[in-house]
Amino acid sequence: MACLSTASYYFNVNGEMTMPIKGKKGLRQGDPISPYLFVLCMEYLNRCLLELKDNKDYKYHPKCKKLNLYHVCFADDLLLFSRGDAQSIRQLFSAFQKFSFVSGLRANQAKTSIYFGGVPCEVHNLILEEFQISKGDLPFKYLGVPLSSKKLSIAACQPLIKNVLSRIDRWASKLLSYAGRLQLIKSILFGVQTYWCQVFVLPKKVLKVIQVACRYFLWSGASGATKRNLIVWDKLCLPKSAGGLKIINIELCIKKIHLQVTVEYYNEEWQGFEEAITFFVTMGRPRKTQAKSAGKKSKKQDEGAISKP
Repeated sequence: MACLSTASYYFNVNGEMTMPIKGKKGLRQGDPISPYLFVLCMEYLNRCLLELKDNKDYKYHPKCKKLNLYHVCFADDLLLFSRGDAQSIRQLFSAFQKFSFVSGLRANQAKTSIYFGGVPCEVHNLILEEFQISKGDLPFKYLGVPLSSKKLSIAACQPLIKNVLSRIDRWASKLLSYAGRLQLIKSILFGVQTYWCQVFVLPKKVLKVIQVACRYFLWSGASGATKRNLIVWDKLCLPKSAGGLKIINIELCIKKIHLQVTVEYYNEEWQGFEEAITFFVTMGRPRKTQAKSAGKKSKKQDEGAISKP
């Protein structure tokens, strides 16, 4: 690590090189080696949290025990799970403080929140006073989507609707052609919906609102109705060979995504089931083939015996 903290950098200002500046902070932003070092640090965090498995004072979150799940991490967004008691949270924080002491990476207290579910108010206050963390409310946003313990409501989908409408409003001032608007609908607007659909089952009303906005944008170039729709939307979703424009049918796409997730989830069980079927089939085939081959052989022998003089 000495080469990362002892390097010097020069800057060209108005055609003249500045004095050397030592990189005391380590890597610069955008350095190719920084993602590799970040992965190594997160691996150490994972090992620190895995030590909780042998800690008797730590209790799993009720929904995470079967999965043996302690945390979910994506880049610098980290979710930690435990039972809602002070002892378990204390052990969880001690493991994270061990990681912070070794790596130098610390949690931002202003962006750190704790979420409770089915925990008494007395335990709430005890945990908040001890760890000095703000209490958060569900749903909260993680990786651009809201996380909630209940079925996603229409009010929780307002960020998605606002995102689509704001993009359409920005594109409306660029005087795009039909082909340009069609390409934006296919590539960007439906990509935003697909990202949400991979996580949630969106209400049909939300899908209808987005579909209406896309239909208005295609024919009039705005989020509101200024022209009459020339072709029914369902026909536009057909392939070009059938007279459509090959626009993705979001409802069918959602069914495909959910079916794919279900198949992947039960993939191991289905593999075992298929192996059992092939085992029983192959166990039954040789007997039948042997019986048939034996019958054919004896028949040929009989025919040959008859044909001989």
